[in-house]
Amino acid sequence: MRRSARAKPQAGNRRRFLDRLVLALDPRHAQHSNRYEAALRARGKLLAGIGDVLLPGTRTGADGPLIRVDDAWINAQPAVAECLRIALDKLRECAERTPDKVFIHYGEDGVQLTFAEFVDRTDRFAGGLLAAGVKPGEAVSVLTRNSLVSAIAMFGIWRAGCLFAPINFNFRGPQLSYQLADTQPSALITDPSFCDILTEIGADACPPRLVIHTPQPGDHDHTDASFPARFGNSTFLDFAALCTHAHKAPPVAPSPFDLANIVYTSGTTGPSKGVLQNFRWINQYTF
Repeated sequence: MRRSARAKPQAGNRRRFLDRLVLALDPRHAQHSNRYEAALRARGKLLAGIGDVLLPGTRTGADGPLIRVDDAWINAQPAVAECLRIALDKLRECAERTPDKVFIHYGEDGVQLTFAEFVDRTDRFAGGLLAAGVKPGEAVSVLTRNSLVSAIAMFGIWRAGCLFAPINFNFRGPQLSYQLADTQPSALITDPSFCDILTEIGADACPPRLVIHTPQPGDHDHTDASFPARFGNSTFLDFAALCTHAHKAPPVAPSPFDLANIVYTSGTTGPSKGVLQNFRWINQYTF
C-alpha cells in the first residue's frame, strides 16, 4: 500500500510512554528508561505488551531482572494497564459497566444507541467485513455525510483489525481518485448519494467491495439515487446487513502504537498527503 506520508510513532512519544511505565513500577528508576526502550527495540517491540522485557526495581544489577510480561502481569499493575488501553477497550469497559446508558444520540433522525447496542452492532459489522474477505491490516475507506454511519464504521473497522480511512465528502474527480489509488482500500463504505461522483472517476477506480448504506424513506439523507446492478468489478455489500451479521469478529488487541487511521490533508497546495495516526493519538485526543 502506497502512502504519501508514512508517519511513525515519534521517539518522544515512546519515551513518554516508557517513562510512565517505569514510574508505575518504581519511580526510582525513571531515569533509566533509555535502557528499557533499547531492550524493547532490540526485540522489535514498541511497548511492553508481549515477551521478555527488562523491568526495573526488583533486583539489583546492571540490567535488572528478565521477566515475562503477559496479560495477567499487566492487569495486576493498574497504572501499566491504563497505559496500554485504547479506545476499543474504553468502549467495552463502558458497555460492561453501563450497558443501557445512551452512547450516541443521532439527532438528524432521532436515533439512540446504548453502549451495549453500539458494541454489539460494531462487533457484528466487523464480523461481516471479515466474512466478506476483508483482512486485518487492510484499509477500509468511508465516504458518507452520515456521522452515525461513520461512527459505526470507524469502530467496526478497528474491531476487524483494519485501518480506518475516511474520505472528505467534498472530494471528487482527481482528488477522490488519487486518494483511493493511494490508500488502496479493501472496501469502501458509502451511500447512493455518491454514485454519480464515483461513476465520474470510473468504477474501475473503486475497491473490490462497496458497502452501501441505503437511507430509508423518512431518513434525513434519503435519496432517489441508486447504484446500478453492476459497478465495475466491485462486489456490493449491504451496510445494515453487516451490522446484524450472524457472527461477531474475533477479539483483537491493538497496541497504542498500532495504526488506527489514515487521514488525508486538504490538498490545497498539492496532492493530499496521507497522515498515519496510531491508537495512542486517538487516546490522547479522546480522553
